[in-house]
Amino acid sequence: TDYSYYMHFSGSSDSMLVQDFVYSDSSVLAGSRTNIDSLDTIINYFSGLYGRYPFWHEKMGHCMAPIGGGMENQTMATVLEFNLDLLTHELGHQWFGDNVTCGSWADIIMNEGFANYTQYLYDDHFVSSTSATTSMAYMQSDVKAVDTGTCYVNDTTNEARIFDGRLSYEKGCCVIHMLRSVINSDSLFFTLLRTYQATLAGSTGTISDFKNVAVGLFGASINGVSFDTFFNQWAYLEGYPKITTTWNQAGTDIFIRLDQVGAVPSSAPFFTLPVELHLHATTGDTVVRMNVNRPSQFFHFTWSHPIMSAGLDPNRWLIYKSEGYFHDPSLNTELVIVPIVTATPNPATDDWQVNNVPAGSALQLTDAA
Repeated sequence: TDYSYYMHFSGSSDSMLVQDFVYSDSSVLAGSRTNIDSLDTIINYFSGLYGRYPFWHEKMGHCMAPIGGGMENQTMATVLEFNLDLLTHELGHQWFGDNVTCGSWADIIMNEGFANYTQYLYDDHFVSSTSATTSMAYMQSDVKAVDTGTCYVNDTTNEARIFDGRLSYEKGCCVIHMLRSVINSDSLFFTLLRTYQATLAGSTGTISDFKNVAVGLFGASINGVSFDTFFNQWAYLEGYPKITTTWNQAGTDIFIRLDQVGAVPSSAPFFTLPVELHLHATTGDTVVRMNVNRPSQFFHFTWSHPIMSAGLDPNRWLIYKSEGYFHDPSLNTELVIVPIVTATPNPATDDWQVNNVPAGSALQLTDAA
């Protein structure tokens, strides 16, 4: 049965065909009609986030078939059922997968990571923030179930690895969510997504292309985080940070030490990322944002409320594991903080600069191979 209607884009007289082929059984259409009818609102919403639905001159549609889930065929996705999570996943692919196709199978997160993130955004806007947060927490937990594995697909001869649910779908989605936290502005984050779509429309895009669009918009770094570092550690390296939090309070002075180690130290010994600290007191709570870029780091700020407890990442931005929260009365400003030796840029191709090396030091360069 061809169940079709025309939708109109917000703020415009433009219309588009929404065409859905449903099994010729009255009960199937009766059970699917509400979800199909809501597609115009959903398409309008994502047109605002990603840019106008790219194939609006033709249509957006779905055809039912007995398959496992769905397939994002351009303008006419094939679906098992009219489940809105599935429909929004395939709708997300119209931008990330069809309008801009991944440049290689190695960069499949540019398709599947963004389609999963479209599901997350749908839940957050149309269902509830609680539902979306629960979904994100589940994906983050699943990613951490195994320490190893990269978003970038190193073996594109292995179909199961290309379409690995934990890495290509869930980790890809979680990394996009972390990038949103790094940018720390929804206006700028969605400007990045729209610019990527407009820049590479009708073509292909890689993880590197996406990073380059970000650099073109914002420069080499944003909010103290280098785009080279962010994409290198989260797309091409393995693991995630395991963080131990130590805190102390002396009057209004708050002292925090964060110690971290990568889950796969041979790949990424530590991570650079913004971390939110949630402090709880009987008289109120506060969230402090800290840029973490060393294996061990000390922070000091003031807060007038007596701390009852401390916790990291209350808004579920990060892939990380907490190794515990500890109150240490000896933690204070008398701690000597030794700057960590760093090499930039990382990764490097021809040359680099070594920072924070004491005078008279000897340096040794070793080939990891």
